[in-house]
Amino acid sequence: MPDPIKSGTRPDGSTYYWFRVSAGRDPSGKRLQVYRSFDRRKDAVAEHARIIREVHERRYVARGGPTVSAYLEGWETAHTRDLEEATRAKAGHLLRPVRERLGDRKLQSLARTDIDGLVSWMQTQGRRRGGKPGTGLSARTIADTLAIFQLALDDALDERLIAYNPCRRVKRPKQAAPAHELWSDEETARFEAVAERDRLAPVITLQCLGLRPEEACGLRWHRDLNLTAGTLRIQGVRTVVDGKPVEKAPKTAAGKRTLPLDRTLVTQLKAFKALQAAEKLAAGEAYQGDDYVVCDELGLPYAPDRLRRVWYRLMRQAGVRKITPYTASRHAAGSYLAHRGVSPDVIAKWLGHTDASFTMKTYVHARPEDLAAARDALAKRKADEG
Repeated sequence: MPDPIKSGTRPDGSTYYWFRVSAGRDPSGKRLQVYRSFDRRKDAVAEHARIIREVHERRYVARGGPTVSAYLEGWETAHTRDLEEATRAKAGHLLRPVRERLGDRKLQSLARTDIDGLVSWMQTQGRRRGGKPGTGLSARTIADTLAIFQLALDDALDERLIAYNPCRRVKRPKQAAPAHELWSDEETARFEAVAERDRLAPVITLQCLGLRPEEACGLRWHRDLNLTAGTLRIQGVRTVVDGKPVEKAPKTAAGKRTLPLDRTLVTQLKAFKALQAAEKLAAGEAYQGDDYVVCDELGLPYAPDRLRRVWYRLMRQAGVRKITPYTASRHAAGSYLAHRGVSPDVIAKWLGHTDASFTMKTYVHARPEDLAAARDALAKRKADEG
């Protein structure tokens, strides 16, 4: 077998040793030819043996390769093309800090220290949207960014673009369990007293039944509401992706459901529908409605962020604690039903969940009043036993 190590003479008369070896093909199918030269023969022999071994073990990584941004651009295109628009947008937002901090670096030059530095930067000044720019991102956002970047680097590892994944052993920021504060009975009564005088009172009531904001915003009169039968069908949602309204099916099959409505709410909805008809007549050609339940005086549909601002306005008017509308409505509904003895399976079905255990763990919370009720029940039992 011919010796793979060749020798040559430089212009200054010194000898060098070199080899050229086929290292398979790159991800595009192009054949890889590796050339190395050394001053000493034993170094050339050792490097040749290493490359041959790694090629046979399918773990050889050629020098060079794409930058982080270039690789992520192709990776996102290939891996998110079949996902819905909102999910694709979320992936892009999560990878934004990676591109901003590491985008110009060669992919195979990344080390764990680089990822540690990325995490530190994200914790202190990585925010660009959804809050004050230049402040730190949440632990959950950082963890989600690392998860999707690690997934991309795992694929780069499989493609033999990198020798190891520097994300794998990076310490994730500790995520504190979210605090879901619920209003007291007195605060709830004050909020409801203000909300019932608002134009969107029936919409607020629908959310207090446990509807997600995007579910409420996606409701249409003729498609989803049967006021004669007193039922509401949830079969589509309306949300915002990169500032643009998007309509889509619910995230899971369990999200598609039909809920019975009480008589009082049916009466409110009928009055609200009549009000919208009067507004349409008064607006004339300026009216731009398209059968949405949640719309303004000109028929323009609401998006969840606009509906959220309505909640915060009503909280200010009622003088109650500012808590997230999602907690004040959906979490409060789940907690109320659980504390009234409704079956976890029924609560999960009502809220549009697949797993009842998830519903009880995530959406059921105890307030001070609830603990006082437990105290009284235990005291009564003790008195009865005595």
